[in-house]
Order: sequence, then C-alpha cells, then structure tokens
Amino acid sequence: MRNRYELRGLLGVGSYGRVWAAYDRVLKKLVAVKRINKLFSDLTDCKRILREICILNRLPNHNNIVKLLDCFIDEEQTIENFDTLYLVMDISDSDLRKILKQNVYLTEMHVLTLMYHLLCGILYLHSAGIYHRDLKPANCLVNQNCTVKICDLGLARTNQLTSHVVTRWYRAPELILLQPNYDEKIDVWSIGCIFGELLA
Repeated sequence: MRNRYELRGLLGVGSYGRVWAAYDRVLKKLVAVKRINKLFSDLTDCKRILREICILNRLPNHNNIVKLLDCFIDEEQTIENFDTLYLVMDISDSDLRKILKQNVYLTEMHVLTLMYHLLCGILYLHSAGIYHRDLKPANCLVNQNCTVKICDLGLARTNQLTSHVVTRWYRAPELILLQPNYDEKIDVWSIGCIFGELLA
C-alpha cells in the first residue's frame, strides 16, 4: 500500500476483494480503496476489471459517475509478476441497496432527487456510447445530500454486446428473451425497476 493512503476502516467485502476507507494525504480527503487479489486467477473477471479501468479512465469527470482517482500495485511487486491491484475511487456514504434494506423513509422529494441524479448519470454514459448493463441498487452510491454516483462498470460495453448482463431482477424483456440486438433501453428498464423499489 502506498504511503499516500492511510487506511481508516473496512467498508465492505465484494466478489473481487475488500474495499477500505482511506485518507489521501495528497488530495487531503477520504477515498475508497479497493484491493483486488489474485487478479489473473479468472480471465473473465480480469477482463471485467480492466474494462472498468479503461472506461473510467477515458471518461471526463461527471458528478453522477464514480471517479477513478488512482490505480497501483504493491510496492514490493513488479509489473512483470504482480497479482494484486488497488483501485482508488470516490467514497460515498451508502448505496441504494443498503438504504432499501434499512427501510429508510424516503419522501417524494428524496425519490425525485435520487432518480434525477441516476438518470443524469446514465444519460451521460449513453451519450458516450456506453451501456452499463448491470444497473441495480448496489451499483448506485448515495451521499447524504441524495446525490447518486453510478459505479461498477465491469459489465459495461461500447460494442460487442453479449447476453451475459444485468442481475436477474433488473433485466429488460429483450434480455430475458435472449434477443441479441438490444440497446441502451436495457439500462432505462433497470432504472425503472429501481424506481419501483424506491416507491414500494
């Protein structure tokens, strides 16, 4: 771990590794550091991680898309033999999945604000020719002021669309019917499913 980052606490454990809150001594703010272990053990997962890095790296800053701040390997590893990768990103207070699980009361204004930010983020991705393809509450980071940042672009694509997309409960009908020619509307359908959950 670089001396630049001071770990503050574990935020969560995902399929790729652990995510920590850390203090960035250069930017002088809290960030999220994702440690990905055994990067090359599964070629499919490795491709998704690298695809996410490439997409986030080429996107200009947008308030509703998580920002990749840094990417590095352990100092004792070399570029020829590393298998652990660190991604440093914006940190958020929570995500929509946690909020929905906690049965937090959301006013109409809360829901409208959350949806506005989510739609702004997906409109920006679509204008860049990117389909997210895995929108769900867990991939919508939320701050206390109800701003939303879309994250986890490992399944995102600009071309070469595949049928392996979207968590089951958020799949559009054309994906359920295995239609090969789909477009950005699959993301809009997923947002509609999220909207329904927020209203429930």
